[in-house]
This record gives sequence, structure tokens and C-alpha cells, in this order.
Amino acid sequence: MIRLLILSIIKFILGAEAGASFSWSAKWQDKKPWYSEIPEALDALILAFMATTTIWMNLFPLDRVLTIGYDAYHLGLSIGVLVFIASSAIAYAGIQSATWMFLRWYSHSDPNTTRESSTKPVVDWVAEKFGWKLGDEGYAWTASTVKGSVICFPAALILAPIGGLMFAFGYEIGSWFKRKGRDKYLPKWMKPHAVAEGMSFVNVGIFYFVCGVLASHIGALIT
Repeated sequence: MIRLLILSIIKFILGAEAGASFSWSAKWQDKKPWYSEIPEALDALILAFMATTTIWMNLFPLDRVLTIGYDAYHLGLSIGVLVFIASSAIAYAGIQSATWMFLRWYSHSDPNTTRESSTKPVVDWVAEKFGWKLGDEGYAWTASTVKGSVICFPAALILAPIGGLMFAFGYEIGSWFKRKGRDKYLPKWMKPHAVAEGMSFVNVGIFYFVCGVLASHIGALIT
């Protein structure tokens, strides 16, 4: 439980910083254009490390080496390294994917209909099945779940939408603080948006952690 607590604290800080949600975030992120990418890149590396070492390494022999080359020229890469690289790329792509579709979270009457994103066609297709459109709270849940599912894909593949829903619930927690003046319960240096960004990342971390625990038990049964 200590590891989960430490992980949650780190994830909350990275999530809030990724959204520049702390009172001090903009002060250091605005110094260089790429500074804002640091929290997101660090989080992607943490998730990739967890996916590789605590999940897939418990299920498959990732220490095997793949030899790539021709004749006397060869390059050996362990499967684990390849999984780590792929997981980093997927997690980072998910973290980088658009959040503008659900930043306001609950219903509003003036959604931005001119912006596009790579995940919007998928979000539109799923939301239409439930009769939701851009600006509805249901659409916000759909958009955040899709984003969270991409982030969680390295951990659970087809079960990633479970983690996606957990990611979305983090924004619901932040939304709770936005309503009815509940932000008065937060310290002055923390905004409700920081809670939303931080808790969404925390919930993803919990999902990865649980997947790791399950993988260790399954791995023990099959070896």
C-alpha cells in the first residue's frame, strides 16, 4: 500500500502539472516551449515501466532477445525493451490527445465546434449511440473515457476502457469541487481543475497497479 500511495502522490503532481493547474505551474512551464511536455513525458515513462515490468514481464518471457540484421551485422534487442518503447509511445500519445472536448465537463451551451482532434471521430461515433453531442455531459464522459482508454492500452489492451472510465471519473471528482462553491475546501494554491487533472492521472496509476497485481498472480499460476 505504501507503493500505491507514493505512486498516487507522484501521479497527482504530474497530472496537475500536465494541465498547468497549480498556481506555480505557468511560472516555470512558460520559460521554454517544451517545458510543458516534461510532466507528460515523465508520466508516459512511468506507465511504460509499470506495463513492462509489473504486467507483461509477469506473463511472458520479455528477456528474450530479438536479433535484427544481415550477415555479420546484427542488432540484438530484448523484447522487454521493445514493449517499453511501444508502451511509452502509446501512453504519451494518449496523454497528448485532445482534452478540449471535456474540459468544461458538464453541459454548456457554447461548445467549440471548429476544433478537431484525432480521437474526435471515435468520440462522435460512440456518443451518437447514446444520443449525446458536443456540449453534453455524456459527451464529456465519452471523450475522456476514449482518451483514458488510449493511455491504459499498454496495461490491459482490450480491457483498457475500464481504465478509461477510471480516468473520466477523476474529472468528475474535479467537477464536484467546481460546483456550488466547493472549491473553498481546497488550499489556495490548488484549483478544482488541478484536482480533475491530478485525480484522472491517479486513477490511471491505480488501474496499472491493479493490473500488475493481477498479472503477478496469473503469472504465478501459469509458471
